[in-house]
Amino acid sequence: MADKLEKIVRLEENIIAMEKEILKYQEMFEADGVITKEEQGQLDAMFSTINAVVKELFRRKAALPPEITRSVFMAGTYEKKNYAPPTKLGLFDVSLNPKNGRLEILSKLNFNFIDGAAADFAGKKGESNVWSDKEKKEWRKAYIALIEGRWGGKYHFIHPDMNNVTVYVDVEIEHADAGWHYDLQVKKIPKGEFEQSAVSIHDANPSTDEMVATLDSNDLKFVTKDASVKDKQKGAVHEYGHMIGLDDEYVDSDPGTIWHETLVRDALGTVLVEGNFKDVMSVGNQIEKQHYVTFLQALKDVTGLKKWQFKK
Repeated sequence: MADKLEKIVRLEENIIAMEKEILKYQEMFEADGVITKEEQGQLDAMFSTINAVVKELFRRKAALPPEITRSVFMAGTYEKKNYAPPTKLGLFDVSLNPKNGRLEILSKLNFNFIDGAAADFAGKKGESNVWSDKEKKEWRKAYIALIEGRWGGKYHFIHPDMNNVTVYVDVEIEHADAGWHYDLQVKKIPKGEFEQSAVSIHDANPSTDEMVATLDSNDLKFVTKDASVKDKQKGAVHEYGHMIGLDDEYVDSDPGTIWHETLVRDALGTVLVEGNFKDVMSVGNQIEKQHYVTFLQALKDVTGLKKWQFKK
């Protein structure tokens, strides 16, 4: 199988090279103003060759056995604990029920509520720097509802070898006192104020890999990050994107680098460009297909099947 795939890749590379060669010759001939009979013959010969290669490519692809059959897929068990996407960011459990197509993305979070500085609340009538039990419970409940609602069920996946199999994403947030994926530190700050939130990247040494996410008490509310974009963002929704392996898409301290761009290019054939846009990993609120690429990669890895793709 690997040898056949390698030959197909080489054929595709040859096709691309020949197309470039044809364009080069065509431009050269047209630059003279008139294409002679001899030159037209050369172009026709090139087109004939490329058509033969394309036919051979389709023949070889058709001869490949399916990656999996539906019956084998349905009988499988698919689950992986502590899945880390190949993007330096993100950690979650992933499991797939082949019977109903439910891909569960489970984030276990230790909700760690941190009291604010008393000085920051001086003169703030009716506000306390200390989290009450009621406030903790309400904030946690609102956070879970927000993240599950915003991130789940946006896009679906299919496999070309299996008809009538559609996978949907179900994002679940679970409070965990132990065995959590992230220590979610939520600092209390005065209403209407802002503090920088963050999610830690993976440590090169797994034994010292402390997964921490920091939010503040106002991160469940919309704020304007860039007035020119005309879209608002909830910090908690953006930061959860980091917890599932997505990098910032706005221009940051590491310009030109977006850690999930390779997954986006492989899955969608598009190139990410940094900037202030309406996308959730930029400064807006829109969750696009590019923000589901770590879920797609998790599906590929948990099933061992590489042909999964977005449903159009």
